[in-house]
Amino acid sequence: MRSRIDWKYALSLPLTDPGFHFSIFTEFRQRLIEGNAEQLLLDKLLERLQDLKLLKSQRQRTDSTHILAAVRNLNRLETLGETFRAALNSLATAAPDWLMNHLHSDWVGYKAHVTEICGEDCPHLITQVYTTLSTVSDDAAVEPVHQALSEKSLLPTEHLMDTGYVTAEHLVNSRTQYGVEIIGPVRSDPRKAGTESPQVCCFTIQD
Repeated sequence: MRSRIDWKYALSLPLTDPGFHFSIFTEFRQRLIEGNAEQLLLDKLLERLQDLKLLKSQRQRTDSTHILAAVRNLNRLETLGETFRAALNSLATAAPDWLMNHLHSDWVGYKAHVTEICGEDCPHLITQVYTTLSTVSDDAAVEPVHQALSEKSLLPTEHLMDTGYVTAEHLVNSRTQYGVEIIGPVRSDPRKAGTESPQVCCFTIQD
């Protein structure tokens, strides 16, 4: 606000306006979280963009980004951290149920799955944000993302995803339940690891 003249014009503010104090946004964010209204602002913005015919949702893509967990001390204990990680990986294979019951969410961190429009003739606007624990695989986010987009009438006809999201079940169910064609690299057969490169799959079901 202090350096962007265009924002001051948009908000009808004088050029000498000092802008908002950062604490205003912090307090506003906290009120949204406490009221379980994190999605409210995005939904209202998308509704307005739909009214203005600015949303063309034929093609969208989803990707995830890790959100740092509260593990600040690990940067000083790298060796111990790597040893601990190796032990957890072994436990995840040998006793996954036990591990999930003993892990706290503020150690493992979170992932945000962000969906945006990626057409060539329209703005790249975010249409959905879905958050999971970092230990949850990406493919678990596909159904909730499609359900949320369906409720907002923003389902794409083509949904671009990376390997972590693409499973045979989602290829079929997304097409039959939502009319969405998932496009992305198919997971390689572990029995043929290293022998073939992933292929992009366009899955079509005949009615």
